Amino acid sequence: MRNEISVIMPTYNSEKWIARSVECIIRQSYKKFELIIVDDGSTDTTQNICLALQASDNRIHYFRTTNSGAASARNFGLEHATGEYICFVDADDVVSEHYLEYLLKTIEGTDLAICNFSIADNQNESLFVGEFTRHCEPQLDVFKEMLRLVDNPQQSCEGYLWNKMFKRRIIDLGQIRFKQFRMWEDMLFCCEYVGLIRESMRTRATLYSYTINNSDSVSSGLTNVDYRSWLDAAQCVRTEVISVQPEVSGALDGVIANIAMMCLISAIVENTEIESRTLILIKNGFGGLRRQYKLYYFLYRLNRSVFTKIIQIFEKEK
Repeated sequence: MRNEISVIMPTYNSEKWIARSVECIIRQSYKKFELIIVDDGSTDTTQNICLALQASDNRIHYFRTTNSGAASARNFGLEHATGEYICFVDADDVVSEHYLEYLLKTIEGTDLAICNFSIADNQNESLFVGEFTRHCEPQLDVFKEMLRLVDNPQQSCEGYLWNKMFKRRIIDLGQIRFKQFRMWEDMLFCCEYVGLIRESMRTRATLYSYTINNSDSVSSGLTNVDYRSWLDAAQCVRTEVISVQPEVSGALDGVIANIAMMCLISAIVENTEIESRTLILIKNGFGGLRRQYKLYYFLYRLNRSVFTKIIQIFEKEK
């Protein structure tokens, strides 16, 4: 039986969650898929768990690589995928049993399928699916929803990988692969892909549950190096998007300015060098800054030493 869908699951030290996540895939109502697990050099018992899972179902293909990061693991998965369609699932998340079936129905007649998702913590794994419906969204709307350039936040689909189904033919045609950034690797991949298509189909059904692990908060622990890498990725995203939709350049400048402001704040807190591009990007997108960041920028321009003291005190209290 030909595998129509390749599900790529990168993993690293996921012994607490991976069996649950794989079980969600195995129970899918749509059966013609392969699950490619790419172990990015785990040091816990993830390997043993994955080998046992692979032995229990011939649709599971387990690979172990040297530790190189999620981008490298996903690229490895793409190289080994045989399906016509590609999905990405994180090793600590939960999907509906209709995840693949509904996404496959959604992508019919178009080149990208998008579903809704929920956010859960370790104690809450509920997943509300809802009635299956779908509607068409042109390229510009998809960009705006991924980058949160919409008035209603509920319309955002974000630049995540796991709430989407891609066509491998288009990925290969555009030679799209993941770049090594600390943030927004997924956003850049999605923007490169959307830049090659005219429209997508979206279902409002909630098919994916993104798990926030208490010990792995995405918003905590970021350093100035992380923010600089995020800024690098954001500038690549801007280049990709405005090459096909130049009318959103102003709004994108605002998005990048907020990231640049986080770079500025982290540099001051860590007492590291402030890159010249940081201030230029803040100035270019000043109109799109959050209100708090506008006040910060005014204070920085007025009296840098006072601003530094305020920021250092404020950040220590967080």
